[in-house]
Parts: sequence; C-alpha cells; structure tokens
Amino acid sequence: MHRGAVVHEMYRDGTQRHTPHFNASAAKSYIGLTVATLVHQGLLDRSARASAHIPELAWNRLRRRHDRGPAAQTDRPGSEFRYENGNVETLAEILRRITGLTTSALLSDMVWSKTGAEEDAYYVLDGDGVEVACGGFSATARDVARLGELLRHGGAVGDRQRFRVCGWRAVAITRGGLRGP
Repeated sequence: MHRGAVVHEMYRDGTQRHTPHFNASAAKSYIGLTVATLVHQGLLDRSARASAHIPELAWNRLRRRHDRGPAAQTDRPGSEFRYENGNVETLAEILRRITGLTTSALLSDMVWSKTGAEEDAYYVLDGDGVEVACGGFSATARDVARLGELLRHGGAVGDRQRFRVCGWRAVAITRGGLRGP
C-alpha cells in the first residue's frame, strides 16, 4: 500500500485476497487501541492496579503499564530481554470485565468497524473459549492495511475522523461524539 492505494498484491500457497492472515503479535496493538479509547473515555484508569478489576491478581501487585508498549520488555544494552504476553492477556481480561463484552465484540465496536474492512476478522480461542488477545487475531492483508492507513492519517478516512490519535493514544469517535460500550 502506498498513499492509500494497493500497489502490489501477491498471495501464495493457496491463499487469496479474502484469506485471513494470522496477525500474531500485531494483535497486541489492537488491544492497545481499545485500551486507549477506554482511557480517553474515563472508563479505565492507567494508574490503577490490575487487581482493582481482577481481584484474583491482588496477591501479585501487578500494575498495568500502557506506556511501555504492548509487551513488557527490558532491552537496554547488556540487560536481559524478556518478551511477555501475560500483560496483554491481563489487559484484555480487564477490558472484558469493564465493558461486559468479549474481546471480539469490543474490538469490533471500537476499532475494526471504523476501518472500512471488507471482511470479518476473528480471534483464535483458548481451551476455555476465550480470545487469545496477545496474538490470536486474523484478518485479511487488505483490511490490516486499511487500519494502518487509518492510523497513518491520524484516524481519518477521507474527510471523516474515526479515531483521534495523540502519541500512543487513539480514540474512536462517531458523528455524535465519543462512542462508549
């Protein structure tokens, strides 16, 4: 994609334009967009402990750190590198508890429906039937490119603003203002 137009497209191994592609860890960014929206709406406090929403974690004293990016990591020269998915799964559970919606329904409402996607996207479910938020998202390449293009333009498609983007924050909006769960 270049300046909003597909300039080259090729599919291999039996895949086609309408074949969903596994997004792996890019899925963390989609959770981040949803978190940013809820923070902006005042429904999620970035400074609150995860245990405020998930009492089962009270023993852990885990804090949510949205400003560190999608995965907690230590990457200073000479230090240990750790790539973790647990913090994203914790965020997804917090989102489910705050909104009462599944990860799929929440992402669809706050992010995916704003992209102009041509195809449905989906999450892989774990053994308990819960979406794998840290990497289980699949969508077509074109629709993922649409989301990238939307973010590249500060959340606008044509003359219609769909997100407000400020640094790491992106806030979904509708004609009537902010849209909440």
